Amino acid sequence: MSEIARDLLREAATEIMARAAIEIPRDYRDGIRGMLGREQHELSRFVLEAMLENWEAAEADRRAMCADTGVPRFYVKAGNEARPEGGFVALEEAVRSATAEATRSVPLRPNRVHPL
Repeated sequence: MSEIARDLLREAATEIMARAAIEIPRDYRDGIRGMLGREQHELSRFVLEAMLENWEAAEADRRAMCADTGVPRFYVKAGNEARPEGGFVALEEAVRSATAEATRSVPLRPNRVHPL
């Protein structure tokens, strides 16, 4: 069985972080639209409309939809036969490198690289 290339692991982790910062699941967005259809308070409607507009702009521009993109946390589930190139220590390094790359390319807030 072949190894999973480090570059592939880094690229996948970078893509995952970009998607998490930019794309909002359709069911969640549909729920917000449903709330907007029922909401009667002006300020609440304004906030819900702004959320929807921000999501659309973020997807169109491929940028983070919120300035505070949170702190990354990865849970890796691997089968018995999984063999990352360089082992699981290299997998951690690939994820750390991907976090730094996503911070530059998406961009994400710099505290994503090191929260302290």
